[in-house]
Formats: sequence, structure tokens, C-alpha cells
Amino acid sequence: MLKIEKFKNTNDMPNYAIEVHSLKSDLEYLNFYNLQLPYKHEIESKTNMLKFINSYYNELVIEITKFIKGYKNYLRKK
Repeated sequence: MLKIEKFKNTNDMPNYAIEVHSLKSDLEYLNFYNLQLPYKHEIESKTNMLKFINSYYNELVIEITKFIKGYKNYLRKK
């Protein structure tokens, strides 16, 4: 997420797209159920849609943070 934020803040959409794609793949591997937002970020960054990225970045962070917290709780219970 730090790399994604860095690339967003510097408007480096080619690298943002790569990192969001990697994040999406990792989430898919871990059976994350909602990949629509990461997928949308990947597609929009490939077309340099900074307005979308900036408008929905916080929503992406919230979704990823919820997933991480839930996954940590799951691992603690195992």
C-alpha cells in the first residue's frame, strides 16, 4: 500500500497500475471476495484517469484495511 500511495501521489500511473494489479492478485489468492474496486483502480490507472484514482483512493484503502484486519483475526484464531 505504501508503494501504491507513493505512485498515486506522484501521478505515476504505469507503476500504480502494476502495484494495484499485484495487490489484486494477492487478494484473489487469499480469497478476498470483493475485487471490483482494486480491478477498477487497475483499469482506470492504465488509462491515466487521475480523477477516478484520487476520488476513490480512500475507499480502496478502507477496503484493503478491512480485509487485512479480518485476515489477521482469522489467523489469530487458527
